[in-house]
Amino acid sequence: MLSLLLLSLLPSSLALIAAPAVRCDSLMRSLFIEPKGVVSPKAVAAKCSATVEWNDMDLDAPVCGPAAVQALLERKFPEGSLLKVERLSDGAASGGFTWHREASGEEGTGLRGVTYVELDEAGKISYVQEGAEPLFKLDKLLEALLLGANKNKDAIAAAAAKPPPTYERETPTTAEGIVRYLWEVAYPGGATPAEALTFFADDIMYEDFNYYEPFVGLEEVQPQPYPYP
Repeated sequence: MLSLLLLSLLPSSLALIAAPAVRCDSLMRSLFIEPKGVVSPKAVAAKCSATVEWNDMDLDAPVCGPAAVQALLERKFPEGSLLKVERLSDGAASGGFTWHREASGEEGTGLRGVTYVELDEAGKISYVQEGAEPLFKLDKLLEALLLGANKNKDAIAAAAAKPPPTYERETPTTAEGIVRYLWEVAYPGGATPAEALTFFADDIMYEDFNYYEPFVGLEEVQPQPYPYP
């Protein structure tokens, strides 16, 4: 599930990357796990390439270059703030992790999110994209809002002639293969969100950052009765 979440952040035009000199999972472990949650902006910047692009989806635009990355991380992680890695995916040229924020000496967890990382052939961080959960969760209210917004569209949708699907069914067996099939083949070819269910385990845990609690099991993860935006 983690790999699906991380790969969903992948730019669709991304080319395959040659295996770097240093594994991505090893580098992420050394920067974000072994320091026990204390993020060193200087250490992270030192592992970035000269042309690194760091795309924090909470910002209006990505930052570029090691100096800009260091400045960004210094703002995000003042003294006493911690970044706790929950799950780390394995990967040589790319990978990532899910995380949550904590404050030193304080109980409880803060903001949660996911970070995706790519390395260049020299083993330097060349691209990062990360996203965090919203500070204010709509939870079940989200469903009510979407149902209300789309109620008047039902007649139009029913009258519209939906073209037949144009994709060919595939059965990939790797996380990367599943994500690329769903987002680059199936959905553009007219598949519904239900197509993803064929790849989910019966006891799947599906976390949506708009909700307070995860959905557990196929029955809870069934597509909702409102059109997806």
